[in-house]
Amino acid sequence: MSTLYLNREKAKQWTRVQQKQYRENHIRRQSSIKDFSILAANAGYNPDDAYRVVDDMAVDVMNPIGEFATYFRLNAVAKSVDVGVLDYTYRQRSQMVGGTVSLSGQTGIITDAVEYKNAGTVMPVIDFGSKRDWRETKTASREGLDVLADDAEEAELTALRTANKYMWNGDAKVKSPDGRVWLGIKGDPSLLQETTSLDMANAATTAKQIVNEITVKRDLLRITNNCSNPLELAISQEMMSYWESLPYSINDKGFGTVLSYVEGLKGIASVYEDPELSGGKQFMMAYINRRGLHAVTGQAMSSYMKQRFDHNDPFILIKWMIQGFIAKSDFVGQKCAMYVKAA
Repeated sequence: MSTLYLNREKAKQWTRVQQKQYRENHIRRQSSIKDFSILAANAGYNPDDAYRVVDDMAVDVMNPIGEFATYFRLNAVAKSVDVGVLDYTYRQRSQMVGGTVSLSGQTGIITDAVEYKNAGTVMPVIDFGSKRDWRETKTASREGLDVLADDAEEAELTALRTANKYMWNGDAKVKSPDGRVWLGIKGDPSLLQETTSLDMANAATTAKQIVNEITVKRDLLRITNNCSNPLELAISQEMMSYWESLPYSINDKGFGTVLSYVEGLKGIASVYEDPELSGGKQFMMAYINRRGLHAVTGQAMSSYMKQRFDHNDPFILIKWMIQGFIAKSDFVGQKCAMYVKAA
C-alpha cells in the first residue's frame, strides 16, 4: 500500500504526473475546508482512491455444506484405469450348484464350472476452462489482484461440479463404443431405484415412522439383495436438521435422537448430508467401495495453461479429467446401492 503526501507549495516542484495526481485529488476535495498547505498523509492504491482501502481477500460465493460429500467418498475408493479406456468393464462370476450326500460315496461326483458375464460403464472426458484478456490481467496485477489464481480456483470448482452433476444425474447421450451409458445415481438401473411416500423432514412425521422407513429400505439391500457390507446413508440437509433435533422417544431420552438411532441400526456405517438431495423424500444408501458404488478415474483432475505466442494473447487455463461412475452388482443382479425418491 502506498502513501501520498499532498502539499500545494511542493506541488510546483513535482513532475507532470505528480501534478496531475494532485489536481485530480484537489478537484475531489475542493469543497473541503481543509487547508492543503498542511502536510497530510492519505493511504490508497492510487491517488484517486486515497480515501479507500480494498481488502486483499475476495469473498467467495458461499456454497452448501457437504457439496461434494458423496462425490469425494466415491473418489476415495476410485479405480484407476488407463487414459485411453472408453469403456470400463468388470466380470460377474456365477455360483456353482450341485453336490451329493450319500453313505457310500459311490453315487458319482457332480461337477460344475463358474460362468462369467460382463457389466460396465462409460468413461467420459469432463473439462472446463477460464479465459482472461491479457491487458485485464496486467491491470489487475498492477493493483495486486491475482485474477488468474481466482480464475483457476473457480474453474476447478466448476469442473468438479460438472463431475458431481454427472455422478448424480448421468447423461444418456454419452455412450461408450459398446453402448454403455451412466444414467446417474438418481436413474441408473445398476442401483435399486425405489420410492417413498413418507416425508421424513416434516414436523408431523414421527420418529418411529422415520426409523421404520429406513429399516425397510435397508432390508432391501441387506436381506433381499444379500448385501452384508456396511452402508453409507446420504440424506438431505432438511432431513439432517429434523433428525438431529427429534428425540426417538419423548418418554426416555436415553434412546437419543432419530439421527443417533438410525446411526445405530445394524449395517448403517454412517449418515451424512448431501445438498444434491432435497426435502424429506430423497436419500441414497450404498456400499461405497470398489465392490460396490465407486468412481473410475482415467485421468485425475489436471490443469495447464495454453501457450501464449504473442504479447496480446489471452491467458487460457484448461481443467480436465476422465471419470466414470459405477454401482457393481453380482451375477444374478443383486445390488448394494439404492436411490430413493418421492413416490
